[in-house]
This record gives sequence, C-alpha cells and structure tokens, in this order.
Amino acid sequence: MKIPGFYADVEKPTKQQLKDFKAAGFSVKGFMQDHGFKSIRTKDPLQVMKRIWAMPTFEVHGLVGGYTGQASRRSCRPAPSSRPRSASSRT
Repeated sequence: MKIPGFYADVEKPTKQQLKDFKAAGFSVKGFMQDHGFKSIRTKDPLQVMKRIWAMPTFEVHGLVGGYTGQASRRSCRPAPSSRPRSASSRT
C-alpha cells in the first residue's frame, strides 16, 4: 500500500497471536482452492494469515476502464489496532 500513513497505527501481531495463527490449521492450498485463486502474492502460511487477520485492507469498487458514472467508492477494513476514520481519511 502506497498511501502515506495507512499503516501508521497498525500494531504488529503479538507472539501469542502468531503462535495462534500457526496453530489454526490454515492451509494456503486449501485457501486458494476455496477462493478460486490461481496465484497469490506469497505462499508462506503465516504471511497469508497476517494479511487476512492482522492487516488493514483497501478496496476500490466501481472502477472500470472508461468509467464515466459517479465517483468510484472505496472501503477500508481496519486492522484490530487501527482506527477506521484515521485510515479512511488518508485515502
């Protein structure tokens, strides 16, 4: 994410959270099959889980090549430690 300050108040997962992630039984292969993904950025289970469960997301909706309607909408899913308004206001 290249938005300045987007990750500013996101805390790193604790050692206990990382231990819990590892013990969750998560499978990258199963995750990819369940969601129909052919490829993902990393195949490291811990990195995938951190991105899903501990990092904020930013999505742009309604943006299509040549889009001429109302402005596209965006949404942010905050991480557990971040403040939603803070992240959204940076975009």
